[in-house]
Amino acid sequence: MNADPGVMEYLGEPQSREQSDEVVDRIEAHFRTHGFGLCAAELAEGGDFIGFIGLSVQNIGAQGSQQKAPAKLCGMHSKN
Repeated sequence: MNADPGVMEYLGEPQSREQSDEVVDRIEAHFRTHGFGLCAAELAEGGDFIGFIGLSVQNIGAQGSQQKAPAKLCGMHSKN
């Protein structure tokens, strides 16, 4: 999914398998640290993987600011 240009249109460049695996490693590390995170999303009929959804802690701040604050965000990443 992360290699699909249509999926990644607003999220950055399409990723290689190795880059996508690194994303999964970060998601799993987030779960170990915080006890919650992003989960795989599948279609109820057929079980096709369509993306992920869940909560994550992100350090956010004003653009260009060096000051960042942790925030819990609800996120979704999916294909059509």
